Amino acid sequence: MAEDATTTTTTAPGADRPAPSEVEQLRAQLEALTTERDQARQALTDAAARYRAAVIAGSPELPAALIVGDTFDQVDAALAVARATAEAIKAHQDAAVEAARLGFRPPAGGGVRQPPDFSAMSPAEKIKYGLNPQG
Repeated sequence: MAEDATTTTTTAPGADRPAPSEVEQLRAQLEALTTERDQARQALTDAAARYRAAVIAGSPELPAALIVGDTFDQVDAALAVARATAEAIKAHQDAAVEAARLGFRPPAGGGVRQPPDFSAMSPAEKIKYGLNPQG
């Protein structure tokens, strides 16, 4: 059983490692790609901020404080919540105006304080009430 000379290959130690110049080249490419990625992220953040400003300017009936977010999706979600909130408030106000138009006025506060009914009190209760400093 003789070994075939063509099937046996020996590799020198470290032959799988790239050359130092190739490593530096790859590091430079990585740095360039990282910088490009960071610039793209910043551009996206700036575009989302401009979009938020445009949404706020285009919807003056909505409170600007409710429209928040750093991405397009976050701004869109906040816009939907702000619109739903504004619609609920408007519906509540419309119902109050309609009720006032029909003559119904809900009581304001707790109502007028009434003095105690002395006719239902016994003489001892009246004396006790009169001697009470809060009375």
